[in-house]
Amino acid sequence: MHAPRLPPELFDAIIDHLHDDRHTLATCALVCRGWLPASRMHNFHELSIHRYSISQQPCELLCDSTSTVLPYVRRLRLDLGGSSRDSASTFAFESPWLNSMLPRMRLRELTALQHFELRCLRWEYLSPESRACILAACNYVRSLTLQTLVSPTVSPALEMLSAAPLIEHFELSRSVHIGDDRTILDSSSPSFVDWRMPGTLRSVTIGIRCPFFLVALDRFTPALRIRTLSVTYVEWQEARNVAAFMKSCGPSLEHVHVTFGPSDSDHSSGADMFREAGGFSFNTSLRTLTLSTYPHAAPMLSVLQQVPSSVMEIVRVVATSQSLKTVDLVGLASVFRAGPLSAARLEIIVIVNDVADSLVEARGILHQCFATLEVEGRFVLGRVDRFGKDLPPLGV
Repeated sequence: MHAPRLPPELFDAIIDHLHDDRHTLATCALVCRGWLPASRMHNFHELSIHRYSISQQPCELLCDSTSTVLPYVRRLRLDLGGSSRDSASTFAFESPWLNSMLPRMRLRELTALQHFELRCLRWEYLSPESRACILAACNYVRSLTLQTLVSPTVSPALEMLSAAPLIEHFELSRSVHIGDDRTILDSSSPSFVDWRMPGTLRSVTIGIRCPFFLVALDRFTPALRIRTLSVTYVEWQEARNVAAFMKSCGPSLEHVHVTFGPSDSDHSSGADMFREAGGFSFNTSLRTLTLSTYPHAAPMLSVLQQVPSSVMEIVRVVATSQSLKTVDLVGLASVFRAGPLSAARLEIIVIVNDVADSLVEARGILHQCFATLEVEGRFVLGRVDRFGKDLPPLGV
């Protein structure tokens, strides 16, 4: 009589529970051929490589011609910088190790790669062979993240994006530019390239000093179908570009998070300039909207008054208790009692600083102004620390 055999699906389920135990997964992979795929899928799901680990296992796995784990890699992070300090002048972008190592990496064979992240990328320091390897890896990804791009233009970001025909999410967290970006938009310029952006892109996250990328993305994308957009620290000189991008997105845009920078002595705030340029006037399908502005939150009211979406579900206002004092709270409440936002929920998230905060005083005023919304279950007051971590409600 043969011993009873357990179905392979049960073994896979057991191995799935070991997804974060690399040592045990390695042991499971040696048990039998049937356990190998599930064990490798978890053990080699993510690889992270930086210049100080080029002699370690992750790099060897990508360079060794006998390696058989490449089809299991779904997330790859390449840290190309040599310094942790966040300044372009301090990055040790030494090309020898990059240009000797990147062409050896079998990036073209990462056919299951879903998420590709590059940190401290300086495109002009890479050889043509190194660039070709990076672009080849982009061919499979659904998500591409550039953590700090140092370049005279945003062309490297556009080149990588155009090389990713399946991409759904793109993030450019920070860029350090030298020179006039607008030359890449001029068809008569020697640096002009007629990029064609993929039509699959649905989510974009743009960090500090990056809003011009939206201008370029709009220029080279025939029909924008962005559903989710996050833009950090929009200052007055960038606000019109962001508003123009919002207009191009039109009704496709559903989820937006915008942080506006402060005004200076000669110019209005980023929020004011954004509103004057049309703001969200063309985004009729917005469902969630998060607005942050420092140090004054007053412009938020006029920005929200322009929102035309009647399908809005949640509006989050992120501010310090001090900046909330600059807001016309009665006017803000009226926006949610009538008009397009009459069915939306308002969430006010207060940033609690290290110093003594006046949230205790502000809480009573907020609950009084939004009493009607609170009765309807459409008002929430929350707290976060200065790093964005949720804090318990006041009094807990």
